[in-house]
Amino acid sequence: MIKKFKTGEFARLCRVNKKTLYYYDETGLLKPAVQDGNGYRYYTEEQIDQLSKIKALQSVGLSLAEIKKQFHQEDVAESIRTLANQKNAITNKIHDLEQLAQTLGRKLAELERFQKMGSLKVFIETCLEEYLIIREQSGPFVVNYMLEGYHAGVIISGMKQPASEKKTWKYRKTDDRKDANFLKKAGKFAGLYFLAEDQKINEAAEKAYGLICKETETAGNEIYLEDVANDFLSFPDGKILFKISAMAK
Repeated sequence: MIKKFKTGEFARLCRVNKKTLYYYDETGLLKPAVQDGNGYRYYTEEQIDQLSKIKALQSVGLSLAEIKKQFHQEDVAESIRTLANQKNAITNKIHDLEQLAQTLGRKLAELERFQKMGSLKVFIETCLEEYLIIREQSGPFVVNYMLEGYHAGVIISGMKQPASEKKTWKYRKTDDRKDANFLKKAGKFAGLYFLAEDQKINEAAEKAYGLICKETETAGNEIYLEDVANDFLSFPDGKILFKISAMAK
C-alpha cells in the first residue's frame, strides 16, 4: 500500500505552508503523485525526499526555474556546473556583503565620533593612502551615493586663494590603482565636523577651514570635503553633516 497524504497533512509533515505546495503544484515543480477516482489528489512518502531536495536547492540560492531544470538534468557534469556556479555567486555575494559591512562600519564610526566630539572641534587623524578617481567639478554641488558611491566627496585646491583661483574636483574612492587618477597620500590630517545648510556649504567650509588653520599648521594645497552620512540619516533643520580635512605638518 502506498501511504498517501492530503495537501494539509503533507504540509504539516514537511513543515511547509500549504500555499507553498499549491505554488509548486501550479508551476509543475512538485505535483501530487496520486489521484483517486473521485479526483482527489495526494502526495506520497517518496515525495518527501523530492520536497527536501527543492528546499535544499532553494537554501543555497537557486531559483525555482533552476531547481526545475536541475530535477530533469540527466547530465551529472552539467548539474555539478550549476552548483559550482551558485557557489561562486554566493562567494561573490559574501564579498559584497563584507564590503557593505566595512562601509557601514566606517559611517557609524564617523557618526559616533561626531556625536562624541560635536561640530567645529579640530582633531588629528592618521589616514592610509587612498586611490581616488577625480574629475573637475562643474554644475551644481551634488555628491551623493546614487551619483558617486559610498566613499565620495570634493577636493578643493587653493583654499587660501581668491575664489577665482580655487579649483574643485569631485572624487570617489577606488580599490584598483589602475582606475585611479589621483593619490591621496598617507599621513596625519587635521579635520573637523560641521553642519551646514545646502545653500551655505561653501561659506561653512571656509569657516571650518579657518578654524583648522588657527589650531594646526597644514601642508599641501588641498582640502577634502566629505558628506558624512546624508544618504543614511537626516539632521534637524535639513542641515548636512560634513567632514573637512587637510594634511597636517
